[in-house]
Amino acid sequence: MPMSAPASLPPYVRPAPTRQDLEYAPLAALDFSKLDKPGGKEELVADLRAAIDTVGFFYVKNSGINDSEVLQQLALGQAFFALPSEEKEKHSCDFTVGRYFGYR
Repeated sequence: MPMSAPASLPPYVRPAPTRQDLEYAPLAALDFSKLDKPGGKEELVADLRAAIDTVGFFYVKNSGINDSEVLQQLALGQAFFALPSEEKEKHSCDFTVGRYFGYR
């Protein structure tokens, strides 16, 4: 069972969809529900290869991660990046000991 977010953590609120008429890049969908079906892993690998070769971007659906878990992670990220730079720098990565990016 996922851990709940601290009570003091402000909830993440998704921004409203844009009202602008924009051209969007096509995205390929990788459907993880195929994993449990006969031949599904092979089909998913082919889908991934096609997405990378033809589109360059993809998204995953039917991952088993529910929306409340996603919103919790977004709330944690939002809270962290709202901290002052001095606080975030306490958690910066030491690039001399590994291949890290950003904060830990």
